[in-house]
Amino acid sequence: MKTISHTIQCYALWADRKWKDLPVKRQRVLTRLFFAGYTVLTILMIVSICTSTGNKTNTMFIGHISSISGHAAFKKISENKDSVSQIKQKIYNEKFK
Repeated sequence: MKTISHTIQCYALWADRKWKDLPVKRQRVLTRLFFAGYTVLTILMIVSICTSTGNKTNTMFIGHISSISGHAAFKKISENKDSVSQIKQKIYNEKFK
């Protein structure tokens, strides 16, 4: 854990030194670009959320919660286990009769 935090700290210091080595004009340009990208992504996500929730077909079904034992896949697995145990029993009976 110490090595991970040390690696992260070294990388953060390296990035900070690289940022400070840039000219102030370049820092301002990059800051504006990052902010513009963040703003575009935020606007796109807000539009996406508004369009997806604005659809009238976007509904949520609320109903009774059934247990896993009532699920069809669970019943199929239990049926398969029963048939396997029946086959094993049949083989056992044939061997030791």
